[in-house]
Amino acid sequence: MRHLFTRLSVDHRRIGDILDLLELELVKRQQGDDMEMSLLQQSIGYYDEYMHRFHHPTEDVIYQHAVRIDQELQPLVDGLRVEHDRMRVATRRLLEEIDEQEVRADPSPTVLIADLRNFVYMERRHVNFEEKTVFPMLQETLEFIDWAAVERQLPDVDDPLCGDSASDRYHALSQILTSRN
Repeated sequence: MRHLFTRLSVDHRRIGDILDLLELELVKRQQGDDMEMSLLQQSIGYYDEYMHRFHHPTEDVIYQHAVRIDQELQPLVDGLRVEHDRMRVATRRLLEEIDEQEVRADPSPTVLIADLRNFVYMERRHVNFEEKTVFPMLQETLEFIDWAAVERQLPDVDDPLCGDSASDRYHALSQILTSRN
């Protein structure tokens, strides 16, 4: 249990750090400076590669296991799954907008800025809800044996942002996050 739960919590802290960076980029833009598109690309790309392909599916498996124990959790779990799907769509849309922005070099990327602001808000709200409501509920509902059963179902995936398996694709983002901590 500790390993899986700790990993999810570490992911959430890392998400918070990335959201802080994205908010700083929005502030820079508000002050008239250009946003660092490569940082946006790496940040949102990381969400697409790791958060939506490992982190959220891991949470979904855990949540479904919790529903098998307490079926009253089904509406909550359904809502979380819908949020994960919405975030995946928002992430892909942002990636497309960032790519388009790099081609167009629009001096006032209004849609990108609005969607980035919405993304940061949606992600923060989601993480805060999981941390304050869902994770404590999981700790009450799931026992050690449940966490072990869930962990056996999941692949052991390395985070491409950190550790020995850090991807070159996220090198600059990793450096910034490391220097901030």
